[in-house]
Amino acid sequence: MCVPLEEEGDSLRVSEEAIITVRPNDPLYLMGGTSCPENFGEGPMFTELEGSPFVVPVKHDGVAYDVKVRASYARPHVRDSSHPDASWPESWQGRDGGHTEWGKHADANLGVSLVRAHRELQLDTSWTSGSDPRDRWWTVEIDFPTALDEVFGVTNNKQGATTFQRLGNYDYRRELLVGEKGPGDVRRRMLGDGDPRVYLLDLHKQVRSCIRVMQPRVRKARQRRGGRTVTEEQQADAKATAVIKRRVQDGHLGGSDKAGAEASEDETRQQQTLSLTERHHLAESDALERIDETIRSGNRVRWIRSAQASPAFFDVESLPNVIQVALNTGHPVHTHLYEVLHPELDDLGEEELKARLDKVSAAFRLLIYAWARYEEEQISPERRKVRDARLEWGKYAEEFFDEDDGSLAPTDLV
Repeated sequence: MCVPLEEEGDSLRVSEEAIITVRPNDPLYLMGGTSCPENFGEGPMFTELEGSPFVVPVKHDGVAYDVKVRASYARPHVRDSSHPDASWPESWQGRDGGHTEWGKHADANLGVSLVRAHRELQLDTSWTSGSDPRDRWWTVEIDFPTALDEVFGVTNNKQGATTFQRLGNYDYRRELLVGEKGPGDVRRRMLGDGDPRVYLLDLHKQVRSCIRVMQPRVRKARQRRGGRTVTEEQQADAKATAVIKRRVQDGHLGGSDKAGAEASEDETRQQQTLSLTERHHLAESDALERIDETIRSGNRVRWIRSAQASPAFFDVESLPNVIQVALNTGHPVHTHLYEVLHPELDDLGEEELKARLDKVSAAFRLLIYAWARYEEEQISPERRKVRDARLEWGKYAEEFFDEDDGSLAPTDLV
């Protein structure tokens, strides 16, 4: 609220008629009552990405300073008037969310917000595609201390950060010189040349990781025509479920089977909800939606993504009646394999599609090489145990990949 004062003799008085109420601007859209129109429904417009805020240490003069990265993206009812939680004005029903008042407000805050000592320094749009209107539905905030002014390239008038601005379009492949083969070569050369961007490369990696996770979540779901379509991923989940059920019938019980036999329906939902909300930081509404989806489909498996402080690239949880696999978004495998498999492909040309498939093939090969080296370095009897684990995993994989066992035909999926 802006309170105007007027002189009245030797004193001051408040000019009531000139009082102006000013609402704050929240680039992360995690608050209510801001300058953003809120006709879309209840709650804040965005939800925070699981694992956020992320802390990235940045070194300067031998001291490591913490830089905080917060990320958020639009909730479904903000972009879709048909969503159960949406309460759009009638005049906006069925229209594209980007044309709404709140959509235009988000477009004005497009980009990565750089915050110096808790005050916004600049809004950098170089991290966005520049052509995809859906970029308005995600946002990232970077908060750094004043001790890192030199590293970020803060200008004398404190209105920008030149080094950070050069980071948005950074791609090590464009930086490669003759004889250099990878990002490590580029990093070492940058360090030797005194390129200040080198100190922010870990920050760049974290921001890009957040963006890659959020982008698929704000893509509009395709309308299905001529009945329900079934994706390859849904078929994989259904096939895995069929194999698990058959193994249970054969007397092979796992932790999820035993937990499900001991838990009531309410306890099953409660334990699954706690895992998704407290351990993996999903919003409760999103967690309940995932649980309902699993129950409706009758699946015994669930695949999620979660930021984890672990060297493992995936985690396995035995919850009542469901094996939950959480892919670690903080692991390089997430970047090099999963995100390549889950882009929007409609607008990609043949060459780019082939390039992405080649990248998947290379990533899978690296995974196998990593296991091979791990196994090779073991000393007996541990090496025998690791080898036996590989053999057993192979047996399970054979059963899960077997397409001729008659357990499930793609046409049986509903």
